[in-house]
Amino acid sequence: MSRILMVEDDGDLAENLSEILESLGHAVELVPTAERALERTREGIFHGIITDFRLPGKNGIDLIRELRQAGVS
Repeated sequence: MSRILMVEDDGDLAENLSEILESLGHAVELVPTAERALERTREGIFHGIITDFRLPGKNGIDLIRELRQAGVS
């Protein structure tokens, strides 16, 4: 089972997407901000990350840059 980190501040959209991915056999963890996503990637291993572009605080592009700089690919 793959673990996916979803970064989405719209709770309804996050839940809908999560349900779809879970029905396909993925384990999904939802976080609402890029900052929280960075914390979670330090704490655990994910096979994929899905991120919104517009987030409170750092945006999705900033998140991807920081993940790459940290060696998360």
